[in-house]
Amino acid sequence: MRSKPNDLDPGCGFSLIRVPQCLTAQDWIWAKIPEPDFLLGEVFSTTSRALVAAPTGLGKTMLFMAAGLAMSEGQNFLHWQARRDGPAKVLFVDGEMSQRLTKRRILDALRRTGFDPDGAYPPHYFNVFCLDELPMRPPPLNTRAGHEYFERVISSEGYEFVIFDNSQALLTGNLGEEDPWKATLPLIHGLTRRAIGQLWIDHTGHDKSRAYGSATKSWQMDASILLEEITDRPWADIALRLKFLKRASAHQKIATISSR
Repeated sequence: MRSKPNDLDPGCGFSLIRVPQCLTAQDWIWAKIPEPDFLLGEVFSTTSRALVAAPTGLGKTMLFMAAGLAMSEGQNFLHWQARRDGPAKVLFVDGEMSQRLTKRRILDALRRTGFDPDGAYPPHYFNVFCLDELPMRPPPLNTRAGHEYFERVISSEGYEFVIFDNSQALLTGNLGEEDPWKATLPLIHGLTRRAIGQLWIDHTGHDKSRAYGSATKSWQMDASILLEEITDRPWADIALRLKFLKRASAHQKIATISSR
């Protein structure tokens, strides 16, 4: 949007302010807006916003830690093709695991994406921020202090994609209501303006067909994904179905994955 002065007379006691001016169709035609910088398929990019929900213990952390690792190395993952010719700096923010479990999950993710944890060339662009390792937990992500804290963390290393795991551990308040999630929107919008993609991991409640709490969580997301358990593959340590409840550009409605 362009801006222009309003019609108030400065002499009448009001300050002169600038108000938005809507762009014409021709302005939009001429506007030079870059294409999305996709990292995996046409779902995850440096400006995408996604919400993932699943019941506790289904494997959502393991799945998206491996996905983040693949993004950071420019690798394919599942049926999603790597779209960038080169790495991306990815940050995984964990709010509930212990340091011991975090290390185990990282080793599992390396194995699933084909890396040798003891090899000479470990991944350099995938970072995990485990809040359990800090002497004091940072402020919740739905507070002004939390916004400022995590914006500093994210900006300090030039991250291009952030995975937040999970809403219950990183936010405060009654998460069954709309207001706690609504308070995260300044952070969410700020990351998008700076071309930082984001994925928010959430739980389901008694209703396992959607994320716990207010349906408004998905309103400003490009993709809303539900993970469902697959029970007929006992040989797999992770067997999930990804069901897209909302998608801006995904070609596939349901994807089934499994991992030994």
